[in-house]
Amino acid sequence: MTRNTLCIQGGHHMKTRTYKPADRQYRRGQDAKHDGMRGFAMMDVAFGAAILGIVVMGTLQIFSFGQRQITTRIQERSAYDLARMRVEEVIAQGITTAVARTDSNLTVTGEMPATRVTTITWIDDPADSTGAGDMDGPNDFKEVVVNINYGPDGATKTVTLTTVLVP
Repeated sequence: MTRNTLCIQGGHHMKTRTYKPADRQYRRGQDAKHDGMRGFAMMDVAFGAAILGIVVMGTLQIFSFGQRQITTRIQERSAYDLARMRVEEVIAQGITTAVARTDSNLTVTGEMPATRVTTITWIDDPADSTGAGDMDGPNDFKEVVVNINYGPDGATKTVTLTTVLVP
């Protein structure tokens, strides 16, 4: 049986290793310089990179979704504020003099065009009779509905605010 001897001199020590051809390490082509050291195979690195990529993409998706939700809520809040301002205008004008109207030169969050449509209708309360039998007349309450239509590039979103006013 043949033996192969490999000598490595490192620092002040000289290390001698004897390998038999049947040794696993010898068959793998490893020498004494790499004894006990382990590395990563290309498949290990590729698999790790794939897992890391999936985790990073998932994290980016979560942040992107969160940012879209925040932007949507800010726009909805701005549209709601426009509707609330119109209801307060109607209340300030007085229930008998307020009229329906459409405002189109508005913006939501200062950048997105919006249209505000105000509808005002009288409501007859059935509790005190309706029609000709109604002693105080058919106009018991006034319903104010304000719709804010907004959205980029024709993708319209609507916020509706409804209130009932008593004369």
